[in-house]
Amino acid sequence: MALMQKGNKSGRKFSKDNQPAKNGRKPSRIKQLIASFKVDAEHESMSREDAFKIYGYLLSCTKTQIETILRSPDLPFAIVLQIRAMFEDAKNGRADTVDKIFDRIYGKANQPMEITGAGGAPLIPNKPMTRKGFEKLLEDMKCGKV
Repeated sequence: MALMQKGNKSGRKFSKDNQPAKNGRKPSRIKQLIASFKVDAEHESMSREDAFKIYGYLLSCTKTQIETILRSPDLPFAIVLQIRAMFEDAKNGRADTVDKIFDRIYGKANQPMEITGAGGAPLIPNKPMTRKGFEKLLEDMKCGKV
């Protein structure tokens, strides 16, 4: 590879008119693979609520009904995984694999936490406070009155 020498006039800098033949970033390898499989990359994913509804439905089915569902060629892979996890859990006498799948795909469920004072009042009142009032509030908080 030849280095550009000072005073070299043979090369030109890139400009608006002088662009390389293959300009831009290379396409993502993942997008190339998806395109080669002819899979729609813009499909809508299953929501957590939809997955829980399906799980609830599957829990109410008999084993033969679930085996019939499992033989369907158009069944999404997430449901196949869910059914197989249910069978494995049933063999082992537990039910945590599906929970782990949900946690892995959708994240753990949020547990809201409400922090309030006595009777649902705010912990710190939203009003100007004197030094004496602030010290009384601190003392009340230490004693567990607030």
